Amino acid sequence: MPFDDIVDTLIRQPSSRWVGGYIVTAMMVLMCSAAAAFAVALFVSGDWRAALCAGAFSSWFLVLARYVWRDASARHGWRVGIGYDTIALDLPANRFLMTHAERVREHIPYSSIESIETRTEAWNSLGMTNMQRAYALRLRSGRLVRLGEDRALGTSLADQTVGGMVDKLILRSGLRLRDLGMVEAHARLLGIVHTSMPPWDSPGISKDSTAKAWQRVEFTGTLAGLVTALAIAALVLG
Repeated sequence: MPFDDIVDTLIRQPSSRWVGGYIVTAMMVLMCSAAAAFAVALFVSGDWRAALCAGAFSSWFLVLARYVWRDASARHGWRVGIGYDTIALDLPANRFLMTHAERVREHIPYSSIESIETRTEAWNSLGMTNMQRAYALRLRSGRLVRLGEDRALGTSLADQTVGGMVDKLILRSGLRLRDLGMVEAHARLLGIVHTSMPPWDSPGISKDSTAKAWQRVEFTGTLAGLVTALAIAALVLG
């Protein structure tokens, strides 16, 4: 898809956001293969209970590997070009963590955009609160073009790529940003399966609930930082 002839600012996801994902995927596939081979060996030896456990372990790593690869490939393929009067989009289908969106490859004139919409999405998983911010273009025709999301808000791992792109788009185009507030999603197993994200036009939660969600996220970020620091200290001192 040509970008150079209509845009002067091209934005991509930093390589640090997706190269590591490919590496982790390869490691998980190796662990999955090793666990599967171990399961077969245990089954042949007659220990079917242990073989079943090893097989379940292998299957779980296969699910995780697919999830990580999907996220890395989406980050790798995401790019947006900002021009003088047009935005060029090349957005992969898997650019959202918990919801599906169609792939978008098109040029949209600023004159056909009504506004930029954003909302904050929070959910609990494994006793920890996670938060991300999603962005979309609302066209004058009523169509919604979902751009992507910044994840891990309130932590040291926060990603601001999409939000930074939106800031540049607002400065260039003069479009207004419409904040839809915060919604709460339901997720299990880190958002991999059994997830339920409210529709885009769903009303946001109350201000009190929003404040409590941010407090939980701050605690989650602090706890994650503490665990990481303890792990590093254990490696150094050990």
